[in-house]
Order: sequence, then structure tokens, then C-alpha cells
Amino acid sequence: MLRRITVSCIVVLYCCSFSAQEQHLNSVRFDELKGNVRSVESRMTKTGKDTTRFYQYYEHLIIEVNSLLEYDSSGFRYHSIYYEEGKSPLEGFESYDENERVLTFNFFRGGKTEYGTKRRFLGDGSAVEQQFEKGQLIEESILSYDRFGRVILKETVLKRNDEFESKEEYHVDSLNQLVITTTTKDNRGDLVCTTVEKIDSLVRYVYTSDQFYSDSQIFWEYSYYYDTLNRLIAYEYGDKASGMPKERIDFGYNTNGDCIEYKRSAGEQLFETVKMEYKYDDQGNWIEQQIFVNGAADGIIHRVICYYK
Repeated sequence: MLRRITVSCIVVLYCCSFSAQEQHLNSVRFDELKGNVRSVESRMTKTGKDTTRFYQYYEHLIIEVNSLLEYDSSGFRYHSIYYEEGKSPLEGFESYDENERVLTFNFFRGGKTEYGTKRRFLGDGSAVEQQFEKGQLIEESILSYDRFGRVILKETVLKRNDEFESKEEYHVDSLNQLVITTTTKDNRGDLVCTTVEKIDSLVRYVYTSDQFYSDSQIFWEYSYYYDTLNRLIAYEYGDKASGMPKERIDFGYNTNGDCIEYKRSAGEQLFETVKMEYKYDDQGNWIEQQIFVNGAADGIIHRVICYYK
């Protein structure tokens, strides 16, 4: 449920030297940071029992808590460290070779490679993508893009997975939304899951669904709504097969563009209201955020932001 929103925001464009299909792969400068940022380190202190749940919802707002993110002077994120309780930090390196037109992501934990992706952009509007896990090549695909930077065709030429086989189909509907349908089967050929994703011309997710096939079928649906400033203002999700009302999260923002409130509800029932209060630095970026759940203090996030001079 949460991974889709995070992934969808990677499409924010920062390096103007990239072509359309290259631009959308660059890391997002989360939270619309102001100024020429060198690095951001953020830590959350838990003060209430609901902080973990709140952090999960907070992924909708693309705040990467408990992390160190470093950018070059053009705004390209080249280094990330994510701190996880009970685990070694996950460290990521990202680079782009303009001569070879190759974008590379590599993630390490405890000095060992966890996973990585390499994309080589070709002159015909396509790219060759290789995915690695534990240092081994597990998938190689050829990607084709449209003028909006959306992948409109993926042809897998190599896939190493003994458990599941996935097939993706792409088409553009009457609303100019890219529709990606992925079907996954197990090694017996039985259908496990069907996923549908709809991406608009601004390269934002507007709808996704996951239908699982088992003794008790599950059909999760997710819908996303944005305002004229391209901010996520509402998010709905629920199990269609259950017949229960969908849950909805509505977001509110201040004049600085930071989220100050969200409400989680289903139908007429309000489950919780989360409010945020901020302190800002001289650049207008927040450096402290206090979190309140139903009026009770629930957590605080501190950020240390360094800038290029």
C-alpha cells in the first residue's frame, strides 16, 4: 500500500540535462527543500505509542525519517543512509555517467551488496535495465518511454526467479493515463496476483489495485487525489472484496507547503486526526516537526540541513 506513493514521487525532475526518460529516474529532493542543499539528516524521537503507525502514513508525504541524504550542487542525490531499528544501516549510492548515459543505484548493508539497478539510456528513447540482488544479475529488461517519461513497454530478456513469473502489459487509456497490468504466477503456473497501476501525464499514480488469488480472495484498491499545486490532498484505500467502506486520508498544508494535518476516516467515521507543528531555519526549511495524534504528543522529528555556500 505504502510503497506506491513513495515510488510515484521519484518522478520529480531535478537535473535539466537529462532527457525526459532519464529525468524521472533521479531521486526526489523530498519535501520541496529550499536553497542549495548539501545534506539532510533526520531523526524521529518516539513519545507516543502511535508513532510507528504514523510513520507509515507519513510515507505518503515523502519524508524519509531516520536517514542521511546527500546531494550534489545540482540537486542530484548521490548518497543515502537509512537507519533501521535492530538492523545495520542500509546505505545507497546513486550515480549518473553523462558520457555513457548510465544511471546506477546500489544499496549495501553491513558492507555487503543488498540490491542494485543499472539503466543504460539509448538514443532511440529506450533503455536497458539490469537488476541485481546479492551481487547476482536477476533480471534484464528493455524499457521504452513516452514523451512524458513514462515507461510504456517493458520487454524482459532475462529473469531468474524460481518461485514466481510476472508479465507486464502496457496501454494508454482515453484519459491519457498509462495503464500497467502485471500478472504473477507461481512455479506451478497458478495465478497469484494481478496488479493494475494508472499513471497520468504528470507521472503521478492516480489509481492502483492488487488482486490476490487464494482461498480467501483479497482485492485492494488505492486512489490518489492532487490539488492544482501538484500536492497529494487525499488518498483512499480498501479491500473491495470485503464490501467494507474504504479508508480515506485527507491532507492539509500551510502556506509554506508543509503538511500540517491529516485525517483518517471511513465513511462518516473519523478514526484519528494528526497535526504537525514546525520550526524553520533561515532558508524556510523546517528543522523540527512535532506530531500530535488526537491531541496527544506522539513524536518529534529533528532535521539538520547543510547547504552549499
